[in-house]
Amino acid sequence: MSRALLWMAVCGTAAALPTQALGQVTNGGFETSVAFPPGFSGWNNFGFNLIDNISRDTATFRTGAASCKIFGQFNGFFQNDTGIFQDTSLALVAGHRVRASVWCRHNSADPIGDQNGISNLGFFTMFLNGGGVDHNVGGATLYASDPTDQWIQFVVEGIVPMGATNANLTAGFVQFEFNSGAIYMDDFVIEDLGPAPAGLWNASFEQADAVAGNRPAFWDIQPGINEFNATVNADVATDGAKSLLMFGLFADAPSSAVVWQELPAAPGEQFSSSVSALHGSGDPLGMNTEGTSNIAFMNLEFQNASDDILTVTSVPLLDSASPTDVWTPGSATATAPAGATKVRILLGLFQPDEPTGPAGTEPAGAAFFDDSDLVSNGPNTGLVNPGFETFVPNVEFQPDAASPFPGWTNAGFSGTNLQHAVESRTGQYGARMFGQFAGIPNDTVIFQNLPANPGDLVEATAYSRHLGVDPMTGANTSFLNIVWLDSGGGVLGFETAAGVDAASPTDTDILVTVNGSAPAGTTDAQILIGFHQEADAPGAAIWDDVTAVVTPAPDCPGDANGDLLVNFDDLNEVLAFWNTTQPVGTNGDVTGDGMVNFDDLNEVLANWNTSCL
Repeated sequence: MSRALLWMAVCGTAAALPTQALGQVTNGGFETSVAFPPGFSGWNNFGFNLIDNISRDTATFRTGAASCKIFGQFNGFFQNDTGIFQDTSLALVAGHRVRASVWCRHNSADPIGDQNGISNLGFFTMFLNGGGVDHNVGGATLYASDPTDQWIQFVVEGIVPMGATNANLTAGFVQFEFNSGAIYMDDFVIEDLGPAPAGLWNASFEQADAVAGNRPAFWDIQPGINEFNATVNADVATDGAKSLLMFGLFADAPSSAVVWQELPAAPGEQFSSSVSALHGSGDPLGMNTEGTSNIAFMNLEFQNASDDILTVTSVPLLDSASPTDVWTPGSATATAPAGATKVRILLGLFQPDEPTGPAGTEPAGAAFFDDSDLVSNGPNTGLVNPGFETFVPNVEFQPDAASPFPGWTNAGFSGTNLQHAVESRTGQYGARMFGQFAGIPNDTVIFQNLPANPGDLVEATAYSRHLGVDPMTGANTSFLNIVWLDSGGGVLGFETAAGVDAASPTDTDILVTVNGSAPAGTTDAQILIGFHQEADAPGAAIWDDVTAVVTPAPDCPGDANGDLLVNFDDLNEVLAFWNTTQPVGTNGDVTGDGMVNFDDLNEVLANWNTSCL
């Protein structure tokens, strides 16, 4: 069976509808069958072995006159899967809750087999498809221990992801070796429950299925991980009664087990995510023989409508060196880039391989997660990616050197001289800058613009360092600038402050501060970090934790043209629009009443020859 089985069920007792075209499911009561290939109208088969192990049964049914009977293939393999699936006709709406249900049973005359402690099982799972990706949102399981000769309803709920096109219902029977038994299914229903409340569902992992590994409700699960890699656990919790327990895949290769939820996002919208993590002294995170550790982590990811990852902010939470039995909080803030339609909080546990041993010898250990959150802060009006934590991932899920700092514009980039640095003041990354080695003096810079008006006070800060293993040399310098720009991008002037140079102490973070007042004609304050190289001198500067604060200019009575001076230019502005109606505060309307008249003239004359700079 190609689909991963994710078990996440809520049992209920609601009666099924007395119809066989049940809730947007074609032939949901299995009243109509087809002869060839054998099966049911509207349904597809898998694992059918030509001995009628999928059949229409008229002796056992809940409503109507028939049900679907499924049993194993008896093919001699340790495990075989047999079942049915259907893409329903329900129109999906992103952000809505979808509920699917089915009634199942096994009979005392042929119960689900359970030999040598290994039980056959029946299963039901729902997938929501979007962008060619099956989001496995829930499932339920019928075991040998469940009562016989009675119908049990399984209910699964999920939140429709962005870009979802259809809901797929898959149900079947898993046979282990030659265990006997059969299951019956009847009265499939799927329905749209309307918009889900904003924010994460089951953020503290209190809600789970009572069977099959206790998968966390409403969290999407990485396809292929087994029923125990990500489960709700009652051993520890920050609050409430439960948390999420995760451990490695033991895949004989570096791998990660992950769960996630996503919300709609728009370009320029800022989001914050958070979670707490713990590993216990009874099963701490381990390390392989090469010194590579298991890592518990949280990602804040932005994706487009095709589910392509645009940017990632990754927060390592725990590794083998982290203290045990202590909750460690982690958080991230990032801004949606161009093309983003969704934001995802992803929780995972990375497990390296063990190069000296076979599968199963990878480092052990588990991590608990609790109190997750993902919220929108609205449009970002400040700096984007000020700590350089957000990156464009490459195939190894590390920062991509071709686009090193989302949110920042590059100039003087020569292929490698702008890099994410692991030597950071805070977080996981900083920004490493060095020269172009062009044979002539050269500047490499990154920058981004903030809106500013004449007279606004702007202050920018950043931390700079250079390393003892790669110190600044010669006349190389680093700098933090504020560049004043007009509406056409022209430079009106700039303020500058020196960062580290060859004389600065190494391996020490130095606070750099620059400030100034925006001159007349300013529309943007450009925050710019740079590196100047002379004579191909080696060495690199590392920057981190950039801030920028724009304080609005004070009121300037009588200033008609916005240059913060009251003089003949303002008088001419008033006279040019004399006795006209203008947009409030523009074209000579210094009083703000929308009219240019004697009131405005008197305002200019009353403040004649004053400066607000």
